Amino acid sequence: MKKNTNLFERICQIIDLYDIKSVNSFAIDYLEYNSSEKINRLKKENTNPSYEILCDIANKFESIDMNWLLLGEGNMEKNNNVPAQEDNKQIDEISFNYLLERYEKLAIENGRLNAELNALRQNIKKSNEFNEKKQFYI
Repeated sequence: MKKNTNLFERICQIIDLYDIKSVNSFAIDYLEYNSSEKINRLKKENTNPSYEILCDIANKFESIDMNWLLLGEGNMEKNNNVPAQEDNKQIDEISFNYLLERYEKLAIENGRLNAELNALRQNIKKSNEFNEKKQFYI
């Protein structure tokens, strides 16, 4: 990583990493600013970001190493790859169990609703037959 990049260039690297369309999209869609002016002013040399900008980036892009963002030192992304894989495995197991349980509940609910639907169809059929007989006697 180049240490001589400025903050705006590092923000552009974040934009590239996340496949964000533009600085404007980064500011408006991701940081929820009204315009990209706050970010674009960082293009000027010796312009410091506000505390608000730094907090917004830190909160929205949690995987970005703030030391890298502020100083240009180290890696862009935080180094927590091995635990993240373990966490993902746990999340995958939890997600799978939740989805399986949800599927089973929905299957039961679907069976109940199908039975209710069939009962309603039979009642409609009986009602129609009754009305036809009633018409015959009138």
